[in-house]
Amino acid sequence: MKKLPLLFVFLLGFCNSSSLQAQSKLVNMIEILHELSDLADEFNLTSDQKTQVKSVLINYLPNIAIKATAMINNRKNLLESNIVKSSNQDKNEFMIEIARLQGELLTGIIISKEYMKNDIRNILTDEQQDFVNDLLTAIIQHRINHS
Repeated sequence: MKKLPLLFVFLLGFCNSSSLQAQSKLVNMIEILHELSDLADEFNLTSDQKTQVKSVLINYLPNIAIKATAMINNRKNLLESNIVKSSNQDKNEFMIEIARLQGELLTGIIISKEYMKNDIRNILTDEQQDFVNDLLTAIIQHRINHS
């Protein structure tokens, strides 16, 4: 396993319960760490760049993870609510509140991700940035072709 110990320990803190859901989150985070390590190798990052990228990730990922978890919890609350027996007014107010919360959280995630990407791009050389741009173009084209 590639070494990203500080980030791993930090992300591990989000999985403080022994539930299957927490274990699943941990597995997902480990997979993300592996992918990030592979990308770092593919981008030919120097050790200094790797350290800087880790710092950026540690700065942004916890906030993104918290917001993503809150979005999942809001959705779960909506699905578990006994909204069927509620009046139309109560249903509308509840759904509007959930939608408002989801919108705020998603906005925060998008903004954090854009700042994170910008901070990471500032670490990369021009050649590495070109590689990232080519990769993103390929991903977007793949999504367009398979949607």
